[in-house]
Amino acid sequence: MSVHINYAKRFELPRLRVGVNLRLAESYFELSGVDEESDVQIGLFLPQPMPGWRSYPRATRIIDLTPAPEVLFRFVSKNARYKIGRASKRDHVETTLTLAPSVDDVSEFVEYYDAFAANKGVAPIRRSQFDALLSAGKLVISAARSGEGVLLAAHAYLFDHPRARLSHSASLFRLEADSRERGRMGRANRLLHWGDMLRFRELGVATYDLGGWYTEHRDEALLKINSFKEEFGGNVVHEWDAYRATSPRGRAYLLTRDLMHRVRT
Repeated sequence: MSVHINYAKRFELPRLRVGVNLRLAESYFELSGVDEESDVQIGLFLPQPMPGWRSYPRATRIIDLTPAPEVLFRFVSKNARYKIGRASKRDHVETTLTLAPSVDDVSEFVEYYDAFAANKGVAPIRRSQFDALLSAGKLVISAARSGEGVLLAAHAYLFDHPRARLSHSASLFRLEADSRERGRMGRANRLLHWGDMLRFRELGVATYDLGGWYTEHRDEALLKINSFKEEFGGNVVHEWDAYRATSPRGRAYLLTRDLMHRVRT
């Protein structure tokens, strides 16, 4: 199991006020060779650190999809099971999973996610990376819509059999003034997760990856996201991200990246 993409990134050196174009070679789940044409070689979600690389611990929450659906549903919290049922039966929410997204599918998702990100104060989608995953055939998009076709929640996945990892999740409930509508969006998002799990299982996917797990105790917003993910069961696993510079500009980028991370923490 391995995914490898190449893409460009614009990096700003804050003190010098200079922008640098970087060539990134990014592998997921395991390294698939070193691309010396890049400025930085990256391995994400690796089972162990890489000797000689800058390696950083991380965690995620995964769900084993091999049990029968009725068994998987018993692992879902009682509150989430109720909301999933209500979204399907009373809210008339419909969900879809698109294995080969079109350009229009991707544009709709990016626009929706970036609106969510702007409201939440997080980074928008890095389109060059997103498009590289699409070109590699490793991007999957899912959506939950109302009976009238209104988009209520959307997910994007890095998909490499037998693992599907959530890369982006968005719901614009924070922009909704009506508390009843916010509740419907929250229920739709839970139904979307459940529907995605079932569809991936039908495709033979064994591991549903909820896309990260916050291991500290300071950030209340991230702890709430942990609580949401915990509603679906699963277990926390520890992994590693690893970086290696293959050019002078790559070394400058990694040094600056480390310094900025230390300032934030």
